[in-house]
Amino acid sequence: MAQPQPASAGDFSMSNGPSPPPQANLDPDRTYARDQPPNLREAFTSFYPNGLPNFYKMLQTPGPEGVVQTYVEDYLPVGFYNNPPVDARAVFSTSNGSNPFRFMEHLLPQRRVHLWSSDEVQSACNSLRKLYWEVIKDMPHPYCWDSLWDYFDAQDIYNYGALNLWNVVSQLFLENQSIALDVYNAFSIEVGQWVDRWLYDDENRDKLIKSNETGLSINGVIGWEAMKGLPDDAIHLIASALEHRRSLLLSPEKLRPGAMKPNHFKEFYEKGHLENWLGM
Repeated sequence: MAQPQPASAGDFSMSNGPSPPPQANLDPDRTYARDQPPNLREAFTSFYPNGLPNFYKMLQTPGPEGVVQTYVEDYLPVGFYNNPPVDARAVFSTSNGSNPFRFMEHLLPQRRVHLWSSDEVQSACNSLRKLYWEVIKDMPHPYCWDSLWDYFDAQDIYNYGALNLWNVVSQLFLENQSIALDVYNAFSIEVGQWVDRWLYDDENRDKLIKSNETGLSINGVIGWEAMKGLPDDAIHLIASALEHRRSLLLSPEKLRPGAMKPNHFKEFYEKGHLENWLGM
């Protein structure tokens, strides 16, 4: 059975998640950095740049940086996890059907869950988009809790937290709305992915690293044969993608997991360089 319709997340913001029944058509009040003690405002802004909806059931136990990061997960009844739809696709959890759907047997109706920060949500979105671009680019609007079954199985929804995964699918959909404003946006992303696939080959990586930084030649690095069939307007995007990825390869410390903040969609979208958004 479908759950109550979620409230709108707002542009590039952390989703409100499915709204409580009262005032379903109103944006809930939020807690912002300005409401925090001065010594916590910078960290709070980093974690939750668009604030936290007041109805999030946050525990006031601070995390390592002094900001609350734990919420009480009881938004869904036990029956939600025990009775997934028979047609639940769980595309992400099952690797597009390659792995079995996982059910839940032992669960608690209420538990403490780490609330993902803006960076953690964006990192999950980026990883999923790299793996499931074809699925995500045409995803329908997530309208209720049951929308999660299209992407996740019972174990992932329970273990990661329904609210966290709701924020992920909402962010993916919001990104899609901006990408869809211009066909060039999706084209830029696909060019970047083409370059990333080309760089899977160690020989190609070495070739790019050793190329002349001031006179990076696409023909000299990739070769026209490999680019046969690509449209002409892809050339300058390929050049931009190669330059960006070369800078990362020359700074391997940036490629270590957790070494850098994730690439936020909004930043690369506003700069007009979506070919580099998901790079490496």
